[in-house]
Amino acid sequence: MNTRTTLVLLIVALALGAGVLFMLNQEQKAARQDTAAAPAAKDLFSPKPAEIVQLRIEPSDGPARAFELQKEDWYITEPVKAQAQRYSVQDEARTISDLQYTQKFEPGAADMPGDDLTGLKSPNAVVTIKDKNGATHTLKVGNLRPMSNENYVAKDNDPAVYVVNQNLLERFAKPLTDYREKRITQVPFDEATRVKVQGIQNYEVVKAGNKWVLEKPVRGRTDQPKVEELVRAVSNLYADGFVADSATNLRIYGLAQPQLTVAVTSEKKPPATQPASTQPASDAAAAEQAAATQKTEVKTTTVHVGAKTGTHYFAKLADEPAVFQISEATFKSLSTPLLDIRDKAIAGIEQDKVTSLELEKDDQSVKLAKSPDGTWQMTGAFAGKAELSAVDDLLKALAQAKAAAFEDDPNQLTSYGFEKPRTRIRLTAEGQVNPVEIVIGNNTPSGEMTFIKNTSEETVAVLKKTEADALIVEPVALLDRSITTFAQDDVQKIEITREGRKNVLVRGEDRTWKLAEPVEAPADKDGVSTIPEIHAQGLQQGVPFEASGRVPSP
Repeated sequence: MNTRTTLVLLIVALALGAGVLFMLNQEQKAARQDTAAAPAAKDLFSPKPAEIVQLRIEPSDGPARAFELQKEDWYITEPVKAQAQRYSVQDEARTISDLQYTQKFEPGAADMPGDDLTGLKSPNAVVTIKDKNGATHTLKVGNLRPMSNENYVAKDNDPAVYVVNQNLLERFAKPLTDYREKRITQVPFDEATRVKVQGIQNYEVVKAGNKWVLEKPVRGRTDQPKVEELVRAVSNLYADGFVADSATNLRIYGLAQPQLTVAVTSEKKPPATQPASTQPASDAAAAEQAAATQKTEVKTTTVHVGAKTGTHYFAKLADEPAVFQISEATFKSLSTPLLDIRDKAIAGIEQDKVTSLELEKDDQSVKLAKSPDGTWQMTGAFAGKAELSAVDDLLKALAQAKAAAFEDDPNQLTSYGFEKPRTRIRLTAEGQVNPVEIVIGNNTPSGEMTFIKNTSEETVAVLKKTEADALIVEPVALLDRSITTFAQDDVQKIEITREGRKNVLVRGEDRTWKLAEPVEAPADKDGVSTIPEIHAQGLQQGVPFEASGRVPSP
């Protein structure tokens, strides 16, 4: 590239840079002029309305929408009755009360825009507000001002036309679902007292004190966390979306005959009165009279679930016309199977709290009582100290035994084998008024399961055979197998007599064992150390054993 060409390019670049700077300066100057010329925005309503408690929006192309503030929450009153999202409606109310105008056109003025431009003769929407003092205001919303994002409006009986700094058409074009509270139900969890499930699942649970109890199809214990999950699913039901505000044809949503219906009954009790001792006599009498006239509020919230659509299900409340959608996770919680609702623990006990135990098998019975030091004592056919590990194993097996299924057919009771059970176990535990009795019946036809029953309940459980076999224990197996109470290192002499032959071992001063009879010879150290253990087992078979002159138990 020669010098002349370089010079030409440099001159062109400088010219372009100067042009850009000139244009930027002109734009900044114009912006300053526009800012200076723009009129200051003024409040449309002066004075501003107090807190708005009612809001009504009547669009020209659809049904009216009305909202009302009740205490601290907004509710939709038209076209449906439902709770609204508090902040969504509050934002609309605040926007209207805080509206400001940038231009005002008086009637007869030369620059007064015509109706064809403002659209106020047939407004796009009419908005009515009412504040907490009872004052009302009406706002007609016309067209957008050309080439802008501002609206022509008219207020109350004022004939002037205003230009407000808001696109109200866009705000009021939002669907009603944008205003609706996604939480469909609000049932206080602590007030729920009954849950009834019908359809693909059928059962009923009631609250007794602080626990949920299965009422139907049979009475029984429940899995408390599972029931609580079900109650919370209904009491805090959220919609993933709204389908119809007032559905007339429920068949298309599968709601004419719902596949699932869940009803939660709640009871709101009247507040407790202040103790009479802290009130004047007249006030106390009035409080008691008022309390006597108050009744417990009973309310039932019922949810119907219909057909599945994609990953959602159609649903509605029994006493409201709106149809909404719930997620698969919510449907799963609402349709919790009866088997999951039931407490599958057979005994329903805590191992450490058991204080007494009775075991019956093959016409033999034994009773065990727990001593303050944690040991177990046996009475009955086998009296004496119980084998702690054996008792612990049995109690552990009982505490961990869980039903794989339940049999609720009363016509099949004779096939379960409970008339003459193979084993009967009765337990007494701390904190329980009545003993827990478990009976073990026959194996199922497949031979893989066993029928077992908690006699305090109507139902029959089906337990894995391996788990049931751990409960079928011979009473003698609970007897303490220890036959000596001395330390092994204290033994000085061992005599073993069997079939008329006597073997004698003695421990010398050097602490080593030697065979003294029938011959003198060194003894095997490992063999000697296992003699007490071997003969403790042999005693169960009637093999006598003497150590250091002790008399063995018969």
